[in-house]
Amino acid sequence: MTTVTQVESLPYRHVLTVPAMGSAVRMVRETAELVLIECGVRLGHPAVGPALLALSELVTNAVRHAAETSPMITVIFAHGPGTLAFAVHDQHPYQPAPYQA
Repeated sequence: MTTVTQVESLPYRHVLTVPAMGSAVRMVRETAELVLIECGVRLGHPAVGPALLALSELVTNAVRHAAETSPMITVIFAHGPGTLAFAVHDQHPYQPAPYQA
């Protein structure tokens, strides 16, 4: 599992802050596609669809469950040699315990 510290230690980062609204999901997904292209990843690669789906679900969860107390969502896209990671942050006061996948 990649942690926030690991994401922040990667050399290249893009940070996107969007309003916690339904349209955020599309904006984040389109930005993710641009980051993937910039990193040299073909959008037809078999890992891209599942990664974009996971990212979309994380943003959707932030919109649904945190929008009332967190009007903005921040997404970090980080990449380095052989690594691409993303993190979704909101300002909701509840922080679930980390869990190993």
